[in-house]
Amino acid sequence: MTYFKLFSKTLLSFCLLLAFYSTSVAQSVTHKQLSKEEVNKIFTTQQKENLGIDYPIYRVYTYWDMEGQSYLVLAENPSKTIDGKDASSEIQETHVRRENGKFIKISETNDHLQEEKFESSVWFWTKYIALDDYDGDQIADPIVAYGSAGINGFDDGRINFIIHYKGKKIMIEHQNGILDDERNTKVDEAFYILPNKIQNKVKEIMSNMEDKGQAIFPTGWIEAMGNKKTYFDEN
Repeated sequence: MTYFKLFSKTLLSFCLLLAFYSTSVAQSVTHKQLSKEEVNKIFTTQQKENLGIDYPIYRVYTYWDMEGQSYLVLAENPSKTIDGKDASSEIQETHVRRENGKFIKISETNDHLQEEKFESSVWFWTKYIALDDYDGDQIADPIVAYGSAGINGFDDGRINFIIHYKGKKIMIEHQNGILDDERNTKVDEAFYILPNKIQNKVKEIMSNMEDKGQAIFPTGWIEAMGNKKTYFDEN
């Protein structure tokens, strides 16, 4: 009877420890969107100048993981379309880590309207931003998407993905198009070195864009990425 009680107590302790460990791992990455008040308090005019943030801040996300606290600062330069609607002519994404009370810039991405393609606006697609840990190493794997609109809206605009992984920036660049020969996708070779779970998350986001009519990827794009192609189109 004593042995049974000891075994039961040991088993219970093990289960509680396992549950605690599982919870700790699940909660190892947390994130949130900063309020306007928080953005203004943290990213002052001087701080923006120090970090080289050139445009008005549109949105800031912060996350905590095993490496500490980091920020994704999304800035857009406002403009107007031909018909007077609000738009953005330039964007800037700044990836920042906070270390010992100081901000360290990890990377920066800039883009702008491509007038030769008759684009009317370029902006961050915040509904597709992902900030979780997908490969289970307790470090966030941020994925940021942004795109542009052309004469036919989404149908001939661009879509770009920025994938942050262990201090590196990996890109996927896609050109939508109504005609077959207008569509193409470029994938950084480093994308295929990423853990499969991160690759699958990006593909999931791409599929969601297709389902919502915001992307027209080349036919067979899933197979092309499965074959680790760095460029594919409709040919």
